[in-house]
Amino acid sequence: MYYYNAPEDVFGVYEEAFDDEAGEREKLYSHLRREIAILSSIYREIIILFYYEGLSTKQISEQLKIPEGTVTWRLAEARKK
Repeated sequence: MYYYNAPEDVFGVYEEAFDDEAGEREKLYSHLRREIAILSSIYREIIILFYYEGLSTKQISEQLKIPEGTVTWRLAEARKK
C-alpha cells in the first residue's frame, strides 16, 4: 500500500471542518491518504497524476493513452468515491 504526501491545496475545502491544530490536520491527511490508497488503480492513478504530479487532464490522457473525456470522467468518479 502506498501513501503519498498531499499538497495543501487539495485539502483546502476540508480544513474548515477541523480545528487548525496540527494533530487534527494530520488526522485528516492520514484519512485522505488511506482513502486514496484503497481506490482502484484506475482512479488512484488519475488522482495522483492530477493532484500530486500536477498534470492536466490532457497530459494525463496522453501519458495513459486514453481519451481526455475518460480522464475527466474517472477524475470525477474518484472524487465521489
